[in-house]
Amino acid sequence: MIDVEPKIAYAREHLDGAVNLPLEEIEVRHKELPKDKLIITYCHCGGESSRAKQAADKLAGLNFKKVAYLGEPASAFFEYKKAGHPVAVNLNRYIAIEQLTTAAGSPVFISTASAPHILKPVSPRINPAIVSCEILYFRMKNHPEEVGKNFIVIDLREKEEYDAGHIPRAQNIPLGKLLSKNSDGRFVYETLPKDKEIFVYCAGGYRSKIAAQELLEAGYDKVYSLDGGFTLWRKNNYEIEK
Repeated sequence: MIDVEPKIAYAREHLDGAVNLPLEEIEVRHKELPKDKLIITYCHCGGESSRAKQAADKLAGLNFKKVAYLGEPASAFFEYKKAGHPVAVNLNRYIAIEQLTTAAGSPVFISTASAPHILKPVSPRINPAIVSCEILYFRMKNHPEEVGKNFIVIDLREKEEYDAGHIPRAQNIPLGKLLSKNSDGRFVYETLPKDKEIFVYCAGGYRSKIAAQELLEAGYDKVYSLDGGFTLWRKNNYEIEK
């Protein structure tokens, strides 16, 4: 579930379980989204040219084949709220969504009346642990022998981002690949060791939180999302590799 409003509107209030990806940033950040999962966009106001529909159309044009948008022409956000469904200030509940497969270029329309039958709140999610750049940096600096042996670092950015500079000894597994399945039907993340600590990072923390959440729910209990991501790591003038 993607809230396509600006960050300030999302921070004020948003639907339970939704993450924020503003309409204006979709073309730049669409690689952060997995293509094998259904994506439902919504905005705070409906209409013939709603932000939700524009976002869904953009994603479909970018070859996302499972796209839907909520609540046009009704006001999806407030109609959903008035109907008595939960609205969250923090992302703290998982929303399981029935599978819908759409053809590229033709996002599915979901009315606010049908939404309760499609969106099913289930058990609360466990929030992933956040670790500061300083903690990871000094641990790697003071105990380099632990890297690979006791913990691993995963860079979730795309290859071109990774090649331009990354945290030393970090493995590059883009988020989309991490959440995809191998030819044997297993998720790529299932190849990761459960007996080691796993530090995940991206450019700023958005992708790493998604990855950490998925890993936690898959039984990985030693997962940490790097606060501020590589942007803050570089800003702190910590060592990088190319």
